[in-house]
Amino acid sequence: MGVLRSENQKGQPGQEGQLNDSVVTLWKNLEANGCDTNGAGSWHLGHEAGQYPSNRGFDRVLSLLDGDGSHCADMTGLMEAETPVQYGQDGALLEELPTGFYSSRSYAVFLIDAIRDGRHDGKPFLACLAFTSPQDPMHVPRPWFEYFLGDHDACCEVLQAQRIARAVEMELFPDDTQVPDMYEVVEPWDGLSLDHKMREVRGMAIDAGMVANMG
Repeated sequence: MGVLRSENQKGQPGQEGQLNDSVVTLWKNLEANGCDTNGAGSWHLGHEAGQYPSNRGFDRVLSLLDGDGSHCADMTGLMEAETPVQYGQDGALLEELPTGFYSSRSYAVFLIDAIRDGRHDGKPFLACLAFTSPQDPMHVPRPWFEYFLGDHDACCEVLQAQRIARAVEMELFPDDTQVPDMYEVVEPWDGLSLDHKMREVRGMAIDAGMVANMG
């Protein structure tokens, strides 16, 4: 998957599109000092040979090397040119994912198993879990999104005001917090067709389900 950069960024130090060799990672330092280093989830710091997480200090790792892609076993990218997305495990590229793969669950299970496998070696361990959820594409196994159907039936403006009021009540926001204007790209709820509203409501339920599934 290509890295989006403007013309003035290309060829500039720190804008290479991958973790460059001048960076010594935390996990590389810990590995060098006798620590078990385990990781799972998003990498997006280089997907060419020599740039994999295992080259930068991870002993055991399952990672999506690209920036984003399907959360399921189909390995579909967001665009046809990005399909299949690249996954790596312990230094090797994976040609396929196991049936039933779902990113949040599978990353967590891999990491737990890696920790258990190393628990008898007497070493301290680092566990780094970088969920790819809840970014695009938005999908989550049943019944997770069904838990939240009906929670987002109000229009976006009402939901925004309710959430800010709740944050103020919980003392997360100051008492004088004002409800900001909606982004210009957000179409007024009253102007949407019924079909469009139903898609938006379902999408918000899926998003909430993806967040809850990570827990």
